Amino acid sequence: MNSHISVSDIKELLRRKNVSCRSIAKATGMSKSNVHRVISQGFRWTPDDPKTKKRLAAYLRKTGVLAKGESLAVFTSASLAEPVETAGKAKVSTAKLTLVNEDKILRRHAMLTQEIIDRINCERDPFTDEIGELGDVLPTPQHKYVLSKMLNAAVANKFIGVWGRVGSGKSIIKQVMKEQLQEQKNYIISEPFITDRSRCKPGTIQDAMITDFMSPGWGRSFQKLKSTKSLEEKSRLVYSILRNKAQDGKKCVLVIDEAHDLPLDTIKALKRFHEYQDGFKKLMSIILIGQEELFEKLQNDYRVREVSARIDLIELRPIVNLVEEYIAHKINRAGGSCKEIIDNSAFMTIKRLLPRANPLMINNLISNAIISAWKADQFPVNGEMVEMVYKDIASL
Repeated sequence: MNSHISVSDIKELLRRKNVSCRSIAKATGMSKSNVHRVISQGFRWTPDDPKTKKRLAAYLRKTGVLAKGESLAVFTSASLAEPVETAGKAKVSTAKLTLVNEDKILRRHAMLTQEIIDRINCERDPFTDEIGELGDVLPTPQHKYVLSKMLNAAVANKFIGVWGRVGSGKSIIKQVMKEQLQEQKNYIISEPFITDRSRCKPGTIQDAMITDFMSPGWGRSFQKLKSTKSLEEKSRLVYSILRNKAQDGKKCVLVIDEAHDLPLDTIKALKRFHEYQDGFKKLMSIILIGQEELFEKLQNDYRVREVSARIDLIELRPIVNLVEEYIAHKINRAGGSCKEIIDNSAFMTIKRLLPRANPLMINNLISNAIISAWKADQFPVNGEMVEMVYKDIASL
């Protein structure tokens, strides 16, 4: 585990405690720009003035961001998995402990056996490989919002980055977007297939665009250039292809998933690809999709500041307010009856235990609870069972 809390986790912690940059500035006497700097660097930078630093720690303790006795060093030097010594007792703040437990839930995948599936009267496992067609996707407000932003980027030739935690549904939304665009004949999508994104260089992306955007009927000169190793010729070819497609009324869309692993040079090259224009008209849209590290890289790494100034970042937020609808949808799609499997107290407990619940978290926690209920031969799953399973996973 990292030796410090991620910036996105810190921001989520402040949001849940209703702590704004303005309130921190007012309580500490710091400027808003310095407050933004402190947060954006994950508290790895704090004011040199000891009094200001003391006021900052005191205010965070007062608002519950830090537990009583904790110092700002918790953010930068103490692992979240390790308790912080406070007044002679091992203690870690509830909010930060929740973040650790959520990560453990994300890694605790569980698959229902056929015997359990038969017991709950379902046709298949409702929570494992549950997406087989578009109807299996619950169109939550969060997902519909992000989808609309992705579609708009394709229409208007924009440069955007979509980010969210593991299991938030990014890849599913990407697939929905691709299907909707492909239904319209004037969109052409390119997506690099290279598995190791850390080795995805600008030339790799150019190769993908040439392969995906080039028309089979184009002349021999294009076919010859397609295999060239010259970056200059390759760049000119990509530009020619994009301009020809635009003149034919086609829209080219470059989509890169797992973009958080892209090298910095590749990220900077994407900004230059997006600058390809015919007159004042952009020739392509670029949609990056990645985990929280994508947000942190684009927001906090000075080396990609020129990209940060031009890309629109969109977060795929949690669905904690839709736990009942999500679980019921999954069970109903698998042919089961939600009320026979899970009761209302279980829903309330999930929302309390997972304040940043996303689809994968819910899938893993409720699957483990169903397995526990089957072993005890006690259905429907109730809140007590969910809490017991949650504590078992958190103790690992």
